Amino acid sequence: MMNDQEYLEFLNRWHRERPVYQAWGEWVSAKMLSLLEAQCGWDCRTMLRVPVASRVKEESSLLEKAFQRQKKYDRPYEEITDKVGVRFVVLKTDEVAQICTVIKGEAAWDHSQDRDFEEERARKPELFGYQSNHFIVRPREIFEYSGTIIPVDTTCEIQVRSLLQHAWAEMSHDTIYKPNVLEASPEAKRYCSQASALVEVVDEIFCRVAMSVAMASKPLEEASMTLSSLYSDIIKSAPADGQLNIFLLDAYFSEFDDGALSAIAEFFRSRPEIVERIKSRARDNILFRQPAILLVYFLARERGERSTRRLWPLTLDALHPIYSDLGLPPDNSLL
Repeated sequence: MMNDQEYLEFLNRWHRERPVYQAWGEWVSAKMLSLLEAQCGWDCRTMLRVPVASRVKEESSLLEKAFQRQKKYDRPYEEITDKVGVRFVVLKTDEVAQICTVIKGEAAWDHSQDRDFEEERARKPELFGYQSNHFIVRPREIFEYSGTIIPVDTTCEIQVRSLLQHAWAEMSHDTIYKPNVLEASPEAKRYCSQASALVEVVDEIFCRVAMSVAMASKPLEEASMTLSSLYSDIIKSAPADGQLNIFLLDAYFSEFDDGALSAIAEFFRSRPEIVERIKSRARDNILFRQPAILLVYFLARERGERSTRRLWPLTLDALHPIYSDLGLPPDNSLL
C-alpha cells in the first residue's frame, strides 16, 4: 500500500502529464480513422458502430487501479498503460481482424498486447475469453501534436471489438469488480461461460451470413456497376449510385439478361429526347439519378406499362412521369 508521499507524487505527475496522454489519444484516434479509410477503403461513419473518441482515464479510476486492486505494481505509474484509450467497434469479427492488421502494420508506433488484459483473460476465461482485442501503442519517435510534446514512452490502449463483443463486455463489466461473488455462485459462473460462448458462435454465424449474402449479391452488384457506367456515358453526369439504385435493380433483376445492356444502350441512342427528359428530371428528383432507371425506361417501352408496374417496388405514382416521357398511355391503376 502506498504512503502519503507516494500518493502525492503519483497524483502530481498525473496532473502534469494528463495533457500529454490526451494529445496522444487524439492523435492515435485520428490516425486510425485515416488508416482505415486509406488501407481498407472504409467509410468510418458507417463501418464503426460506436463513435470513436479518445478517453483519458478518470483520476479516481487511475488511483484505484494503481493502489487498491489485487494486482501489485512495482512502478504503478509506468506499468499502467491504459491511461488513455480508444475503442473501435465494428459489426463482425472479420472487420475486427482488418483493424488489428492496420494497428500491427503502422510504422509510427510500436505495438504490444495489453499485458493487464491478457492476465485477466487467463484468470477469468468465462468473462474475458471472447471480449475484445487490446493493444498498447507507443510513438517510435518524440513528436509534437497540437502544441504538446509526446515522448516515446507515452502509451495508449486501443480496444477492438465486434458489436457482440462490445455488448458482452458492457454486460460483464461490473462482474470484474466482484470476483468473490462470481466464485461463490456456480450458477452465475456457468451463465457467464455460456454467454461468452454464445457470443463467439453468433459472431461466427454473422460472418458466414455476410459472406453468403455477398456471394449471392455479386451478380446484382456487377450489374449495378455496369448500369452506372452506362448512365454516365448516356446521361453525361455522375449517377447517385446507392441503396435506392440497388432496391430498384433488385426488383427488375430477373429481366436483366446478357443482352440487356447493349439493347438499353441502343434504345437510348435512338431516343435522344428521352435522354433529355431524364436529364431534366434528374435535377430535382433523385429517382432519375439512379442507374437502374435506364432499365425501367427500357422495360416499360419493350414490355409495356402493366409489366413494369407489376415489378415496381416504389409508390405507383412515381411511374407516371416515365410513362409520360415514353408516350405510353397511362396505366389506369396509377390514376
